[in-house]
Amino acid sequence: MMEEEKSLHQYMSELGGGSKIPPDLLEEILVQSAHVQVHNEQLVLGVEDRDDATVYEIGGGKYLLSTTDFFSPMVDEAKDYGKLVAASTLNNIYAMGGGPAFAQAILGWPMEELSAEMASEVMRGAKEVCSQAGVIIAGGHSLDLKEPVFGLSVNGFVEKNHLMRNFGAQAGDLLYLTKPLGIGVMTAALNKGLLLESEYEEMIQLSTHLNRVGEAIAKSGMATAMTDVSGFGLLGHLLVMTQSNELTAKLNLDEVPIVSSAENYLARYIFPKMVEKNWSAYSSKVEGVKGMDMVKLCDPQIGGGLLVAVHPDNKNEFEKSFSLWDTHFPLALIGEFARREGKQVKVAP
Repeated sequence: MMEEEKSLHQYMSELGGGSKIPPDLLEEILVQSAHVQVHNEQLVLGVEDRDDATVYEIGGGKYLLSTTDFFSPMVDEAKDYGKLVAASTLNNIYAMGGGPAFAQAILGWPMEELSAEMASEVMRGAKEVCSQAGVIIAGGHSLDLKEPVFGLSVNGFVEKNHLMRNFGAQAGDLLYLTKPLGIGVMTAALNKGLLLESEYEEMIQLSTHLNRVGEAIAKSGMATAMTDVSGFGLLGHLLVMTQSNELTAKLNLDEVPIVSSAENYLARYIFPKMVEKNWSAYSSKVEGVKGMDMVKLCDPQIGGGLLVAVHPDNKNEFEKSFSLWDTHFPLALIGEFARREGKQVKVAP
């Protein structure tokens, strides 16, 4: 029996998504193990493609999408922990242009430290967000671990001609962001006991708002590439978008939205450690970043928005349509793609 009730606070990281292995080390791990894989002709996109979900050919003009996310606690409220994890995982399916169908849960729980009731609240939060997407958590796996972790494995479907990739943008395409940044900074403030209650609620609303608009964007045919912003920050995911077609992303930093409370904490030099890990991996590929700008661009997100590349001929129609698809956050035009000119990303104030 537990002598006293303990909370998730003792296990909180500055950001669950910020617990990721740094991108350069992850690349090394994947490359070194790549030769072990067998070939599967039905596997359209796998680990070597570095996209938001695995894509598998199932016939009938459809693909199966599969993705997995799991995190250590990033908040003290068990129900919110479940919500954040569910939103992050579901958003991987939306980023590929698909719709999620069902999920499996991954639960590691220190049964001698934390109550079963608290674990139930984590599951309750995840189920609430999944229900918004019309998704059922159909099963899963659990372990009694020393530290809590929670995640989902989500499967979904997409029509072949609606599949979105994180590359495919063309020179001249416009770059849009569908949610403001700042979740990582806010979580770092929470970890230090500084985040106000109203700011906490804002953070939860921002990070658990599902990117269902991704499915509508894909069906519209107006986007050439799309991905969601997560643990590697806006800059990390943007660099992936520039790798194909030898592109340079010209980013207008003043147009990149950030939550005002996060901006205030940023001015006080409060940000998660993952920022520095991300910047270490990206800095050689970027120019024009000054001072604390790197925090804004490398801030790890959980439940972050979509980065969308759109042909300039579709600008007016895309912006008008987006205002009908999703009215929760304003769409931000933050830059454009050009033929490779030196670095992969150029930042201008």
